[in-house]
Amino acid sequence: MDSAQAAIMGLYYLNKEKANLEIIEFNSPDECGRGKRDKLKNISLIRHNSDVGKYGDTGRSEFDILEGIKKGELDAGSIGSSTWIRILEEGSYPEIESFWSSPSYCHCNFSVLVSLENSLANRFCEMLLSQNDKKNDPIINKMMKMEGLNKWVKVSSNELNGYNEIYKAMEMQNLLENKS
Repeated sequence: MDSAQAAIMGLYYLNKEKANLEIIEFNSPDECGRGKRDKLKNISLIRHNSDVGKYGDTGRSEFDILEGIKKGELDAGSIGSSTWIRILEEGSYPEIESFWSSPSYCHCNFSVLVSLENSLANRFCEMLLSQNDKKNDPIINKMMKMEGLNKWVKVSSNELNGYNEIYKAMEMQNLLENKS
């Protein structure tokens, strides 16, 4: 439920198409067996909330979805492009194919308050961009792989426009409310 690519945006685009959805939430893939799915009608959206809020989006739920498709427990699923690229490179799910992609947006970014001193912001950007030339360093390589990054890129507001759709999606799903 806290993953833009694997939950929020998929639900948003289905709702934009006026899909009649029944939302069922599971906290682990073990809770969602074939027997439970057979009782569902219309389009049922099953969320695997495997690592909600743990460290941000860990991607665990995306692999739960892929396993559910592979086992025949799910007909389709929503995953991020970095996960899709990874499984294509590894050849780990050859029986699964893509049939639709959402408009793109920057998945990961660092945002700061406008009050941040320009020289400090520039030094921070330079530090991140310098990691592109240090990908052979085991620590940097591991961090980039964990984030599904090939390189750091400095973008303009143009590339960040996709967040407008994410904001609308989060607003529609009441995810912007402070629930504490």
